[in-house]
Amino acid sequence: MWKVLVADDEAKIRRGIIKTIQWEDLDMNVCGAAGNGEEALRLVEEKKPDICLLDICMPLMDGLNLADKVREVDENIICIIITGYDDFQYARKAIGSGVFAYILKPVNEKELFETLRRAKDRLEKNAFLDAQLEGAKTALKKNMAYIRERFINDIIQNNISREEIQEMAGIYQLDFKTRIAVMQLFYSKELGAGSSGIYDNKLFEFVMRNVMEEILNNYGCACSMVDPNGCLLALAEIGKEENLQKAQEEIGAVTFSLLKCEVSIKTAFIASLEELGEVYQKWEEETCGHLSEAVLSAKEYIDRNYADMNVSVQEIAYACGINSSYLTRLFHMEMGSSVVKYLTKVRILKSIDLLLNTDLHIYEIADQVGYSSQHYFCVAFKKMLGVSPKEYRQNVKQKG
Repeated sequence: MWKVLVADDEAKIRRGIIKTIQWEDLDMNVCGAAGNGEEALRLVEEKKPDICLLDICMPLMDGLNLADKVREVDENIICIIITGYDDFQYARKAIGSGVFAYILKPVNEKELFETLRRAKDRLEKNAFLDAQLEGAKTALKKNMAYIRERFINDIIQNNISREEIQEMAGIYQLDFKTRIAVMQLFYSKELGAGSSGIYDNKLFEFVMRNVMEEILNNYGCACSMVDPNGCLLALAEIGKEENLQKAQEEIGAVTFSLLKCEVSIKTAFIASLEELGEVYQKWEEETCGHLSEAVLSAKEYIDRNYADMNVSVQEIAYACGINSSYLTRLFHMEMGSSVVKYLTKVRILKSIDLLLNTDLHIYEIADQVGYSSQHYFCVAFKKMLGVSPKEYRQNVKQKG
């Protein structure tokens, strides 16, 4: 029930208000009554009422000053001023200072009941909004790792403006106070004996994210995620070059000790998150300039044949004249991504062009970029960009 405090220096009026109103009908009860302003303030602090009925003329502290003090205790408490005719104009000014309403003496039962009903509506609305806000905060906290990953990947792929980055960084707790160290990590040798494909890759990712964050948190705030190339990415507040080098060596040593594999790590410093996309573009340009013949050949084959829904790692390796296992390791080492992920990326990028520059149906686009069904295409598209092909097309057209 909602709690009401009644403050009036006239005991007869206090008793009248308390006895006249059918409080149960309003889902309210009277939690206290006071004969002066100081006593009323003490009860406010003690009882924490939801509504205060305050006489404007009381000894020790008048109703308007008391209303100001009440808001200092809790700005959500609703204050209703009760005033005599002589103080009517004075009381009206109180409306501008946050008082919910005023009631003229002698108090009319019907008017008071209606004012309390409106106050209850306000309280219920505020409670509903507070609950929604708490729910949103809880959901944000629960899904923070996933949301951060989506946000960072949007930056890397230039899917978000600089203004949006600045606005959202604080919300996602990525408002670093110093320059940011960027680390991109992928393993350059197979996992130790007993590796089993996807399971061990997921296990590797889980372990490495914990290792990276634990080490980097020693130097400042840090977080990790998976980037669009399937590599592990870490961001950390490491101000000094020597600290970054030391952290890099620690990560390499712990990885070798725990997982019996070596890792390759690229590093860079950025002044703000807005520069992250530029770093990735530079890294990709550097990578493309130092690729082996086999990987270049595989990339070219994928770029030519992505529309073939039957294309496979084995077929690509055969076309390049090398063993598929060797190609898999070599491609991941040089590109920081698996052959399959690169193929998916090419297909999705081609589909974006078709989505934005043609009127083809989604199923037609799926067929043209190598997917056997619209369903598989939509799943791959949403996994990479966070929205369905239809939503992406609509969003871009709306912004345009």
